[in-house]
Amino acid sequence: MIRLLCAGLFSAALLAGSILHLKELPALSFIKERRLQGSVVELFNSEVREAQSQEYIRLDPDSTLYNDIANIRHNRERRRITVEMKPNARCPRPVLKGRLSGRALGMIKWKAQEDNLIRGHYKVPCKGNFNIEIIGLYCAYESNDINRCLIHGEKHRVTALDAMIHVASGSELEGYWRSNEVVPLYTRWQPQDCRRPNARLPRCKHHDQPELFDKYSFYTDSKIMKLYRKFDTSFAQRIKWYYTLDYSTGWNCFRDTNGKCDLCTMGASHSLRLHRFVTILLGTKKSGGVDTRYPEVVDEKLVKQLELRCKNIVIGYGQHDIRYGNTSPDIFAKKIRVLLDKLRNHPRVFGRSVHYNPLGDEKLQCPPQDNRNPAWVDDYNIGLQRVYRQMGRPFIDTRFIDGPMWDSGLDWNHMHYKVELVHAAYIADQIGLLDSSPESA
Repeated sequence: MIRLLCAGLFSAALLAGSILHLKELPALSFIKERRLQGSVVELFNSEVREAQSQEYIRLDPDSTLYNDIANIRHNRERRRITVEMKPNARCPRPVLKGRLSGRALGMIKWKAQEDNLIRGHYKVPCKGNFNIEIIGLYCAYESNDINRCLIHGEKHRVTALDAMIHVASGSELEGYWRSNEVVPLYTRWQPQDCRRPNARLPRCKHHDQPELFDKYSFYTDSKIMKLYRKFDTSFAQRIKWYYTLDYSTGWNCFRDTNGKCDLCTMGASHSLRLHRFVTILLGTKKSGGVDTRYPEVVDEKLVKQLELRCKNIVIGYGQHDIRYGNTSPDIFAKKIRVLLDKLRNHPRVFGRSVHYNPLGDEKLQCPPQDNRNPAWVDDYNIGLQRVYRQMGRPFIDTRFIDGPMWDSGLDWNHMHYKVELVHAAYIADQIGLLDSSPESA
């Protein structure tokens, strides 16, 4: 479309130049012709650079979408991935998710589809060769359709297993996951009947290798790095430490005292784990969680307690609304708007992005028993960003942290230890808790 438009403008300019050539002085005509010749050369050189910076990405012939895709192209200069769909595709508007892996991780951020082209851009911190994996989530997607099935895990990978691209230059990032070795990551998914005690069976383990995520560590130049390095210990130690996070019996300032708390998280297990991580990271007893699964259960009595006792409130609903309520993104956004209105007199209310969940067996059933997949979560977060902006409240978007490791959760629900560690430190920093913490000094 852009090339055609440019060609049209060039033809019009050429015609205008010819008319001027007939009417104006020869010297002026010569100048205009030279300008036009320069435009031709510039356009030609641009197209040459475009062709030279482009490479084609091999497809997986066993993919559900293989016969629907004409090609996938990578433009190194623009850091752009283009998926061209065939005119007669059975799935003409699929929902895709893509990741680069190797020395570092990066996600492909897709734009809305235009005609038969799906374009996405990526950012990674360094140049070099990267493994690229693109999967299809849905053949077609409507956020209100709770019974629409995901593409099966056996057939969802669009790119070939060994597909690679060359990244020409790195990007400046707030933080990123990196590895000391080249580690390609492939989307984890859980076949049916692969829960305990079957989880270690070869047919189950083949698609579930969480230990690969353990080879990546987070890097940022912010103050959260000191906390991350202190607690990023060996795998065995982390598994032991993991069980000290018990949010039902572990210390909870809001539940176990009547005093003031520096942090009150609102939500269910994901939010309760956040406050436990903050408690241990900062060595504080001023962090607590308000155990509520849905925003509408927050009544005026609880609001009064929150106003009296909580210095900072971090709202983190969404998991239960998707999993059990089958709540559409629009309805969920309205629920949060009502909650924010209830908390209008509290000076420090923050929202956070909804966490991603790996593709567990319930998500891959047809129809699904659980819609907590990336497409639904992204729609929830889009709605949340809009509501918090309209209500004048800060929204803490942690997807640059958990996005590249979205499928790493060991229990197919909560985030990987390393991700929760960075996530908690980042939120603590965003709400000002690290400013007074000796642990981060």
